[in-house]
Amino acid sequence: MWYYQENNQQAGPVDEEKIKSLIAEKAIGGTTLVWTQNMPGWLPLNQTPLASYLPVQPPPAGIPAPPPVNIGAPQGYYIAPPLSPAVQAQSIENLFKWWWILMAAGIPLCLLIIGIPAVIASVVLYYILLYRFWDVIQDGSPRTTPGKGIGFLFIPFFNL
Repeated sequence: MWYYQENNQQAGPVDEEKIKSLIAEKAIGGTTLVWTQNMPGWLPLNQTPLASYLPVQPPPAGIPAPPPVNIGAPQGYYIAPPLSPAVQAQSIENLFKWWWILMAAGIPLCLLIIGIPAVIASVVLYYILLYRFWDVIQDGSPRTTPGKGIGFLFIPFFNL
Protein backbone atom coordinates (compact mmCIF):
# COMPACT_ATOMS: atom_id res chain seq x y z
CA MET A 1 0.00 0.00 0.00
CA TRP A 2 1.28 3.42 -1.03
CA TYR A 3 0.55 6.96 0.13
CA TYR A 4 1.05 10.02 -2.08
CA GLN A 5 0.68 13.78 -1.80
CA GLU A 6 -1.98 15.59 -3.77
CA ASN A 7 -2.37 19.39 -3.37
CA ASN A 8 -0.07 19.26 -0.30
CA GLN A 9 -2.43 16.74 1.30
CA GLN A 10 -1.68 13.12 2.07
CA ALA A 11 -3.78 10.65 0.06
CA GLY A 12 -3.98 6.88 0.24
CA PRO A 13 -3.42 4.11 1.02
CA VAL A 14 -3.67 2.83 -2.56
CA ASP A 15 -2.24 -0.23 -4.26
CA GLU A 16 0.19 -0.21 -7.19
CA GLU A 17 -2.63 -0.67 -9.72
CA LYS A 18 -4.22 2.57 -8.52
CA ILE A 19 -0.83 4.31 -8.74
CA LYS A 20 -0.50 3.06 -12.34
CA SER A 21 -3.93 4.49 -13.21
CA LEU A 22 -3.12 7.83 -11.50
CA ILE A 23 0.10 8.05 -13.54
CA ALA A 24 -1.80 7.23 -16.75
CA GLU A 25 -4.38 9.93 -15.95
CA LYS A 26 -1.50 12.33 -15.21
CA ALA A 27 -2.93 12.99 -11.74
CA ILE A 28 0.52 12.27 -10.30
CA GLY A 29 3.98 12.39 -11.83
CA GLY A 30 7.64 11.81 -11.16
CA THR A 31 7.95 14.66 -8.66
CA THR A 32 4.95 13.53 -6.59
CA LEU A 33 6.06 12.52 -3.12
CA VAL A 34 5.18 8.93 -2.21
CA TRP A 35 5.70 6.72 0.82
CA THR A 36 5.18 3.08 1.75
CA GLN A 37 6.06 0.97 4.74
CA ASN A 38 9.80 0.44 5.39
CA MET A 39 10.75 3.67 3.56
CA PRO A 40 12.75 6.14 5.69
CA GLY A 41 10.66 9.09 4.49
CA TRP A 42 8.74 10.63 1.60
CA LEU A 43 10.52 10.39 -1.76
CA PRO A 44 9.69 11.61 -5.26
CA LEU A 45 7.95 8.88 -7.24
CA ASN A 46 10.80 8.79 -9.79
CA GLN A 47 13.22 7.67 -7.01
CA THR A 48 11.13 4.64 -5.97
CA PRO A 49 10.32 1.27 -7.53
CA LEU A 50 7.19 2.95 -8.95
CA ALA A 51 9.41 4.87 -11.41
CA SER A 52 9.06 2.00 -13.88
CA TYR A 53 5.40 3.04 -14.39
CA LEU A 54 6.32 6.59 -15.42
CA PRO A 55 6.31 7.61 -19.08
CA VAL A 56 9.72 8.00 -20.73
CA GLN A 57 9.64 11.81 -20.96
CA PRO A 58 10.83 13.70 -17.85
CA PRO A 59 8.52 16.07 -15.97
CA PRO A 60 8.80 19.81 -16.77
CA ALA A 61 11.64 21.60 -14.96
CA GLY A 62 11.01 24.37 -12.48
CA ILE A 63 7.99 22.85 -10.72
CA PRO A 64 8.83 22.60 -7.01
CA ALA A 65 7.86 19.49 -5.04
CA PRO A 66 5.26 20.01 -2.33
CA PRO A 67 6.61 20.22 1.22
CA PRO A 68 6.69 16.97 3.17
CA VAL A 69 3.64 16.12 5.27
CA ASN A 70 5.61 15.61 8.47
CA ILE A 71 7.33 18.96 8.82
CA GLY A 72 9.12 18.93 12.16
CA ALA A 73 8.87 15.16 12.61
CA PRO A 74 12.07 13.24 13.31
CA GLN A 75 13.45 11.43 10.26
CA GLY A 76 11.75 8.07 9.79
CA TYR A 77 8.71 8.88 11.94
CA TYR A 78 5.16 9.45 10.82
CA ILE A 79 2.86 11.87 12.61
CA ALA A 80 -0.70 10.71 12.17
CA PRO A 81 -3.28 13.35 11.28
CA PRO A 82 -5.58 14.35 14.15
CA LEU A 83 -8.73 12.31 14.64
CA SER A 84 -12.05 13.78 13.60
CA PRO A 85 -14.31 15.05 16.40
CA ALA A 86 -16.78 12.22 15.76
CA VAL A 87 -14.06 9.57 16.18
CA GLN A 88 -12.78 11.30 19.33
CA ALA A 89 -16.29 11.42 20.78
CA GLN A 90 -16.93 7.74 20.03
CA SER A 91 -13.60 6.77 21.62
CA ILE A 92 -14.34 8.76 24.77
CA GLU A 93 -17.85 7.35 24.91
CA ASN A 94 -16.49 3.78 24.78
CA LEU A 95 -13.93 4.52 27.51
CA PHE A 96 -16.65 6.04 29.68
CA LYS A 97 -18.88 3.01 29.15
CA TRP A 98 -16.07 0.65 30.27
CA TRP A 99 -15.29 2.88 33.25
CA TRP A 100 -18.92 2.79 34.34
CA ILE A 101 -19.15 -1.02 33.94
CA LEU A 102 -15.95 -1.61 35.91
CA MET A 103 -17.01 0.72 38.74
CA ALA A 104 -20.54 -0.68 38.90
CA ALA A 105 -19.27 -4.26 39.03
CA GLY A 106 -16.10 -3.66 41.03
CA ILE A 107 -17.39 -1.75 44.04
CA PRO A 108 -19.97 -4.36 45.16
CA LEU A 109 -17.56 -7.20 44.42
CA CYS A 110 -14.84 -5.60 46.59
CA LEU A 111 -16.66 -7.11 49.55
CA LEU A 112 -15.72 -10.51 48.11
CA ILE A 113 -12.18 -9.27 47.18
CA ILE A 114 -12.65 -10.33 43.53
CA GLY A 115 -13.74 -6.81 42.58
CA ILE A 116 -10.45 -5.14 43.52
CA PRO A 117 -8.89 -5.59 40.01
CA ALA A 118 -12.03 -4.06 38.46
CA VAL A 119 -11.78 -1.03 40.75
CA ILE A 120 -8.07 -0.63 39.95
CA ALA A 121 -8.85 -0.82 36.23
CA SER A 122 -11.62 1.76 36.64
CA VAL A 123 -9.21 4.15 38.41
CA VAL A 124 -6.76 3.80 35.52
CA LEU A 125 -9.58 4.44 33.03
CA TYR A 126 -10.60 7.48 35.09
CA TYR A 127 -7.16 9.05 34.56
CA ILE A 128 -7.20 8.13 30.87
CA LEU A 129 -10.63 9.77 30.53
CA LEU A 130 -9.44 12.86 32.40
CA TYR A 131 -6.47 13.13 30.02
CA ARG A 132 -8.72 12.74 26.95
CA PHE A 133 -11.24 15.32 28.27
CA TRP A 134 -8.42 17.77 28.95
CA ASP A 135 -6.99 17.18 25.48
CA VAL A 136 -10.36 17.72 23.75
CA ILE A 137 -11.19 21.03 25.44
CA GLN A 138 -7.89 22.76 24.62
CA ASP A 139 -8.40 26.08 22.83
CA GLY A 140 -5.01 26.28 21.16
CA SER A 141 -3.21 28.28 23.85
CA PRO A 142 -3.06 25.99 26.90
CA ARG A 143 -1.16 26.96 30.04
CA THR A 144 -0.25 23.30 30.56
CA THR A 145 -0.53 20.12 28.53
CA PRO A 146 -2.89 17.26 29.40
CA GLY A 147 0.11 15.06 30.22
CA LYS A 148 1.49 17.59 32.71
CA GLY A 149 -1.93 18.14 34.23
CA ILE A 150 -2.52 14.45 34.87
CA GLY A 151 1.09 13.92 35.95
CA PHE A 152 0.78 16.65 38.59
CA LEU A 153 -2.11 14.71 40.15
CA PHE A 154 0.41 12.11 41.31
CA ILE A 155 2.51 14.61 43.27
CA PRO A 156 1.43 14.46 46.94
CA PHE A 157 -0.34 17.61 48.20
CA PHE A 158 0.17 19.34 44.82
CA ASN A 159 -3.07 17.83 43.50
CA LEU A 160 -5.11 19.45 46.27
